[in-house]
Amino acid sequence: MVADTDPVSSSNPVYVYMFRTSLLLLVSLSKASRHSQLYSVNRYHPKGFLHTSASRMAKQFVEDKIASNKVVVFSKTYCPFCTMAKQSIRDAGLQDFAVVEIEDRNDCSAIQDMLNSMTGARSVPRVFIGGKCVGGGTDVQQLQKSGKLVGLLKDAGAL
Repeated sequence: MVADTDPVSSSNPVYVYMFRTSLLLLVSLSKASRHSQLYSVNRYHPKGFLHTSASRMAKQFVEDKIASNKVVVFSKTYCPFCTMAKQSIRDAGLQDFAVVEIEDRNDCSAIQDMLNSMTGARSVPRVFIGGKCVGGGTDVQQLQKSGKLVGLLKDAGAL
């Protein structure tokens, strides 16, 4: 349990209970009142991203995947934009690249939070070539259609 203060009024304590998939915030409405209000928050603290061991592990996982692969796609199997990105990479001539399907992972949400903090977008796909994010499905498709994707893949040593 972590004690903090209410973002609206610094005089009210906020207690954070961490569970496997979410946080519960117990907010005391006033010092004079013994009543509290319970909020369920999905891995977020009222003052910003709450750094948990899960988020640290997700950060390490994402950074390791990017560092150890010339091309990596963070994806979900059922996502049509993910399929578009993977097919665009194949169409550019690269058949062997890292794909991380995240939807069945326990840390899926933490991985997407980390991708958001790294790239400014939480959605998948997130495609990294040579350690740099080149965008999502539509971005990769446009790069492939313009002929720029092959150059990026060659510059990264993937082709």
